[in-house]
Amino acid sequence: MKTYTNFPIPNTFDLTVKAKKFVEIENVNDIPAALKNIEGKSFFILGSGSNTLFLNDFYDGTILKIVSKNVTIIENEPDDDDNNIVYINVDAGMDWNDFVNFTVEQNLYGAENLAYIPGTVGASPIQNIGAYGQEVSNIISFVEGYNFSKNDFDVLSNSDCNFGYRDSIFKNELKNNFIITTVGFVLNKEKNLNINYKDIQQYIEQNNLDLNDLTSKDIANIVTNIRKKKLPHYNKLPNAGSFFKNPIVNKGQYEKLVSHFPEAASIFYKISEDKYKIPAAFLIEKAGLKGYKDGNVGTHINQPLVIVNYGAETGREILFFANKIKNIVLEKFGIELHSEVNIIE
Repeated sequence: MKTYTNFPIPNTFDLTVKAKKFVEIENVNDIPAALKNIEGKSFFILGSGSNTLFLNDFYDGTILKIVSKNVTIIENEPDDDDNNIVYINVDAGMDWNDFVNFTVEQNLYGAENLAYIPGTVGASPIQNIGAYGQEVSNIISFVEGYNFSKNDFDVLSNSDCNFGYRDSIFKNELKNNFIITTVGFVLNKEKNLNINYKDIQQYIEQNNLDLNDLTSKDIANIVTNIRKKKLPHYNKLPNAGSFFKNPIVNKGQYEKLVSHFPEAASIFYKISEDKYKIPAAFLIEKAGLKGYKDGNVGTHINQPLVIVNYGAETGREILFFANKIKNIVLEKFGIELHSEVNIIE
């Protein structure tokens, strides 16, 4: 365990933010001691800082960061009758995209649609990250970590995690009460491609690719290429990826939108008889806010769901801009956008 004072907090908005105390945990057995030192004080558990907006330039508390990156492959489990299932246990500190690349190099299937998402493995269950027709909850078998209420390590099954759309128990009942140390994944050796997403299908058609020849590595490369084209990398244009969740609307709201924008019916996703998921980017664009800039903050020209920092020095300036986008969309469509980014005061 390494402890630093007045330490710069990594964040993809490229804001200058320091923590009163920053603790790196290599050995999870050090967690109880780390927690004892911060009793009654503010703390935050950080992944890579890719989905976090700090509002102030100083965090008057402790940042905890798991940095271990071990990977363990477990094969031939008792329930694996066909010998196709592979279980992989991964430390929370591993970079998410490194994990995806590891799985496709092993010719495994299940994680490839989630390629090129910034963040760490430990952060992936919290947000239930998802992209291109896949959510991480589809491949998680368990989540292990330190449960503050029990003062001990605890293992949660997939069902225990209460996964929902960009949601989990770690954002609700266990928020700031559980440090994820290990995530268990279940992947498949057998080819099983998920190409239902429109952008993937278009890429395959436009590049004359033979579906029969495609592997998980090919799909990961396709998704990476699509994301690179659509989304700015935070090293070039500081951002936190998708700032807002895609809202879920009722049938009446859906029909009203389609009556005004018939071409959009193909990109709206039906969840149930009365629920539809609407791309937030579509609403922002139709509100005339694609590529919109106000001061040092703006929406990206290719993907308005991404808020870009063009020189803002504080998170409050970015939050002010985000709230302005929310208010315009609400006024125009009667649909409220909710932040996907963690906002830390």
